[in-house]
Amino acid sequence: MKIECNFTCNLKDDDGIRGPHRTGGPGPELRAPSWRRSELYLLYINIVLGLEIPSVPSFTITTELRMFPRITGLDPARALFEGTLALPEGLDRTSARFVVIVHSDPGGYGTAKPAGTVDIWPNFGEKGQPGCPQGDFDKFSADDLCDHDRAWRYFVEAIRSPLSFPAAAATSYDEWSTAHDHKNVVYLGDLTDTRARGNYYLTTNAQYPYGKGDAGLAPHPKQYRERRHTSLLKLLRYII
Repeated sequence: MKIECNFTCNLKDDDGIRGPHRTGGPGPELRAPSWRRSELYLLYINIVLGLEIPSVPSFTITTELRMFPRITGLDPARALFEGTLALPEGLDRTSARFVVIVHSDPGGYGTAKPAGTVDIWPNFGEKGQPGCPQGDFDKFSADDLCDHDRAWRYFVEAIRSPLSFPAAAATSYDEWSTAHDHKNVVYLGDLTDTRARGNYYLTTNAQYPYGKGDAGLAPHPKQYRERRHTSLLKLLRYII
């Protein structure tokens, strides 16, 4: 039996797998008493704040399956996980054998730290995600969450169109934006090569379909290096 879970999976029986301690929220219990390691494939997708897509917890494992193969974090939270009072355990490259993090609002609602096995930075050189309004909005309003929500929107489109979001490796955004021949390329979504390591950059369209294919391996003509940087204290006011 092979079980593929791109968005949500609920499994129950007598013994098995229990929910997370790292992602800051409770999760359902998974039980799989008779499935061998090679037969069980679970893709854990973590979305914070918006919670638009349910996810499969993955961390406290009580069977021979000690760690899930892969976790995809879609713009993981910055509040509570950065700063002096940060919680000790957040999503990072030790949370699974392969951890992909998509950063669509770094320094805002999402963390700006590269914490995954692979960190993918869509439109990093822009002031925000293309097509999202810029300004001061009510906290957690649709306009305010637009940049943050783009992570899951890109991922959903990538599942439907796997080759639409190629991203190129670079040690920094400046290196990526000035390179002319990208040889180390991965795809955002379910096809991300598990041998990949480090930071990957790409650009997207402002409206659906967001994926640009190979055209997304080049920066937009107009680049804005300033990104919004929301105070951690300001974020915590709305969470605690």
